[in-house]
Amino acid sequence: MTLGAGALPAVRLCRAAVFALLCVALAAAGHACAAGAAVSGATMVSALLAVAAVAWTVADRERGPVAIGGGLLGGQAVLHLWFGVEHGAHGGGAGMLAAHALAAAVCGLWLWRGERALFALVRTLFTRAVLPVLSAVTATPGPVPVEYPAPLRGVRLRHALSRRGPPVLADPLPELAVR
Repeated sequence: MTLGAGALPAVRLCRAAVFALLCVALAAAGHACAAGAAVSGATMVSALLAVAAVAWTVADRERGPVAIGGGLLGGQAVLHLWFGVEHGAHGGGAGMLAAHALAAAVCGLWLWRGERALFALVRTLFTRAVLPVLSAVTATPGPVPVEYPAPLRGVRLRHALSRRGPPVLADPLPELAVR
């Protein structure tokens, strides 16, 4: 099985890091506004590392909007509970859940568009820069001789049709012909 551009370590790390940063920053900003107190730095760093580790495991290929939005929504739910424990508040009501869902949907679409653009860029760079170099390096020197089959001489083809001249009309009713 060949690896896609998403499996390249640098691309995978960038995608996981952007996803983790956005997910944690979104949850922390929401909780800071709702609770009136900022999330501690240690909690932010540990949440960032945890989300980045999970994002790394699924960043092996290009993902669609449902997968990205679902991952962001799941991350928001977990981070909501995690940050709520630090602030001593659980739940937050329907308003906070709706805000998490809306933010996850908007940011999920934004991340998906970025994902599509990144993969289009990687594909373009690969086809315009890497493939020409690879084909130049692996090209065979000189022309490759082509072997043609020996011509058929004196062989009659059983199903050959001769299409020269006008078609021959068969007389379907010879006895009715006018003479």
